[in-house]
Amino acid sequence: LNALLTELIFIASIPGETCLPYGFGYPLAKSLYGLKQAPRNWFKLLTDFIMEHLGFERCSWDHCLFISKSKPTVCIFVYVDDLLVFAENDATIQVIVTKLKEHYNMKDLGRAKSFLGVSIDMKPGVCKLGQHVYARSVVDRFREQWSPVYSFAPTIPLPANAMELAANLTYGPMDESDSEWSEWFESFPYRSVVGALLYLATNT
Repeated sequence: LNALLTELIFIASIPGETCLPYGFGYPLAKSLYGLKQAPRNWFKLLTDFIMEHLGFERCSWDHCLFISKSKPTVCIFVYVDDLLVFAENDATIQVIVTKLKEHYNMKDLGRAKSFLGVSIDMKPGVCKLGQHVYARSVVDRFREQWSPVYSFAPTIPLPANAMELAANLTYGPMDESDSEWSEWFESFPYRSVVGALLYLATNT
């Protein structure tokens, strides 16, 4: 992720450093993690290599997707420093991976099984994408926070009589004036729950 910088940026010396006079700093040669320009510089460095050296073109409706100009068709999807390579056969994928390894220090994780919360199940002639693993992880993550409210903990998959159970839910004494419930309301991770559900809905 340490792409070359296009701006002149200085960093202060570490505490206790006496090599530099007061008011001086070190010029950065490359982007550092946490630098505001780092993600943009890295993405430009990587996309320039994919387009100029590998012969791909950027998709007009998704700038993280690159499609080969020549046959056989190969697609590369980029998410920060994770790449997914799609092709008709493993040999074509291996050619692209080899070229990437020649230019970058990278690790080949083999056939993809999940990516960004989406499970990938590949069989001859069929590629199934699902979110059941991510959905289950969301339920497990917030199960303890939900348990004081509902008489039963959510499960995946939902039971056949889920609508009937929801209609007959029994709630506890949720009096906001009660100190115990007030503490629960304040500690409940609303933002995290909403964010997790929005991510799930966006990918659906």
